[in-house]
Amino acid sequence: MIIFILLSLTHLNLPYNGKLLLSGTAASSNTEKPENLFWNPAGMGGNAYLASAFNYSGVLFGSFGKTWKFNSTNLGLGVQLMSSETLTKTSPTGTPIGTFNYQSAIPLIAGNFEIKKFIIGAKILFPYTTVDEYKSYGLGADLGVIYSLNDIITFSTYLRNFGNEIEPFISEKEEFPVDIRLGGLLEKDKSAFSLEYSSLLGICSFFSYDLNKILGFTIGYNSKIAKFNGIETSALKGFTFGVNIKYKKMTISAGILMSGPEGLAETISICFIH
Repeated sequence: MIIFILLSLTHLNLPYNGKLLLSGTAASSNTEKPENLFWNPAGMGGNAYLASAFNYSGVLFGSFGKTWKFNSTNLGLGVQLMSSETLTKTSPTGTPIGTFNYQSAIPLIAGNFEIKKFIIGAKILFPYTTVDEYKSYGLGADLGVIYSLNDIITFSTYLRNFGNEIEPFISEKEEFPVDIRLGGLLEKDKSAFSLEYSSLLGICSFFSYDLNKILGFTIGYNSKIAKFNGIETSALKGFTFGVNIKYKKMTISAGILMSGPEGLAETISICFIH
């Protein structure tokens, strides 16, 4: 089960920023956010560098990227990394015969441009994964659109993770689990509320409130568990809760995912934006 969970997390290209994960992944309508280099490229911010890592049930994640702004266009380069704790290798009878690690890297290139109230973005990603002596790599793409109704309300629609393995682990090439999303965001003063529909995770939503310039909290929700090759793999079903602490250019987010096949899972991330 743990291997299928890790494979799904890699292919889904999940947000490696703890605040996004703790928002129930309902952040695709956010505009001018540098972390959207890894989520919805239509909202990718300009002139920003993002580094984020957190430990999720014994798995270490990281994301590092740089974006450049040219008038109404943004361009970005980044890489997402993942490394598991030491896992036990067993024989067909279940006898332990050694240990191994799971590791993956996803280099990506993204860009977007603005047309009046619309922002249109695209991303190309190249997932590379090793499990024990097996390896796999592939090619995928995301396409997103964000529409700003006014300074308070934005809407988004996008196709995430459209792609396929080029080199399979053993013999069969797998398609990536495509995620189609449609949602909106209401953001005013210190609070924000988002509601989305995901073809993989069902209804996704979050509410956040900043108590002051330093401290805030986020509550999120996903309505179902995604499946990878028919196997339930995502630990994102149910409620999430997180606390965000901001200091200058750094944000520390800590929280919990309430349910999923992994059970109760704690997360912590450190995000630096320059």
